[in-house]
Amino acid sequence: MRTKLSPKGLRTKNELLETAYALFLERGIHATSIDDILRVSGKGKSQFYHYFNNKEDLLHRLLQAHLDELKQGDAPYNIEVHSWDGLGEWLEKLITFYRSLGKAKGCILGMIGQEMAPEEELIRQDLQMIFDLKMKAPKTFFIGLDAQGKLKSGVTPEQLSDFLLAQIQGSVFLTKVFQDERITNNSVHLIIDALRSFEVTSA
Repeated sequence: MRTKLSPKGLRTKNELLETAYALFLERGIHATSIDDILRVSGKGKSQFYHYFNNKEDLLHRLLQAHLDELKQGDAPYNIEVHSWDGLGEWLEKLITFYRSLGKAKGCILGMIGQEMAPEEELIRQDLQMIFDLKMKAPKTFFIGLDAQGKLKSGVTPEQLSDFLLAQIQGSVFLTKVFQDERITNNSVHLIIDALRSFEVTSA
């Protein structure tokens, strides 16, 4: 069990995490070595291994920090969704958040998912928890529609939530590839329209 860190130790650990995060976004996970992180951060190898077992452990702690932020409600898109308009607002806030990362950065969660090795089960679990929490608001809305009998037969809240997540991640990825924000701009309303097509309409 790791002992409680001193203020100086916490600063050192956070500097390593922040440096790694920036390098992962710039170069990719696999292309960033521990030596790269040490060189840019100005820290020593003994310091790195005092706080982390290896690069996977560092990545795990980065994801855990992001998960803690989501739990605390600090994310700008952490709002309740009670209507289709509310879902549109949630989606706009999420896309705006991704834009704030910068075109060159894209979404580090998608990057980690693409580069993750099959045996990295801990990282997979981290990502699943993050996406589950991130999608909590729209999924709760879909569950409410289902409880009111407003979803078409054979359609489940889980399917709609999975569809929404796939569309978001896909549009963010393609926006990064083509460096064209029209992809996400055009996708927002089409995604909502596609989801609404599964709602039971009055005769």
